[in-house]
Amino acid sequence: MQAFLQHLFSAAAIVATATGCASAGELSAVEARVIELEKFEEHVRQLSERDTTRFQNLSNQIKDAADALSKAGAGLQAQLSGVQDDERRLRGRLEELEHLTGRLAAQVKTMGKFLDQRFGLSVIVLPPDLPDEAEPLFQYGVQAFAAGQYDLARAVFRHFLTHFEPHKKVDLATIQVARSYRQQKRYKQALREYSSVYKKYASVARKNKPPVLDIVLWESAETLNLWGQCTKARAMYRHLGEFKHLKRAARGKARAKSMRCK
Repeated sequence: MQAFLQHLFSAAAIVATATGCASAGELSAVEARVIELEKFEEHVRQLSERDTTRFQNLSNQIKDAADALSKAGAGLQAQLSGVQDDERRLRGRLEELEHLTGRLAAQVKTMGKFLDQRFGLSVIVLPPDLPDEAEPLFQYGVQAFAAGQYDLARAVFRHFLTHFEPHKKVDLATIQVARSYRQQKRYKQALREYSSVYKKYASVARKNKPPVLDIVLWESAETLNLWGQCTKARAMYRHLGEFKHLKRAARGKARAKSMRCK
């Protein structure tokens, strides 16, 4: 552009000289104008070069950032794939553990039922806040029974029998164990518990049988009746009637007479 302007200025000077139309002052003005245009052209060129450099630098930065992002994305994708693989493996192990836990729980339940029925052992974890003294412990069992937690109640009463015998409520604790079985319709086990109380006083004279046998004989008869053992239930009511000093003796005798068993 500078060469073009110089050429233009030379041409203008030649034309002016040839025609004699332009004065020396006019030519100086034209020359000054051309110089200003050259300066402006140089300034524009510098700005253009600076902007070009800036644009190139920005372009490089964008490219570098894009490359870094691409690499990071690839790394994150690889990490994500690894995490997903780990999650699938963990889920598989969790399912295996859940299956195994279910099997173990079923086995523990079966074993607990066997120990409960055969040996009178309660396979249940007692609460950490279980009372240490006899009376509060007994009441804890009563509350568990009232709440329908029969397994827990039975375990508490057996704990009572293990740690507080002899105690005035030992027979009642055994009766509560029997009642917990009866509530679960496990009549055979309930009758076994009632019978254990009755056998304690087998050698006691009839007229001296303790009042607790009033409960034992009556509830034993009731349990037999619930179990569908009508004849045995009637015999038990009749047997209760033999102990005239017991509270429900007359009622047991009357119940035996009214029963009609096939």
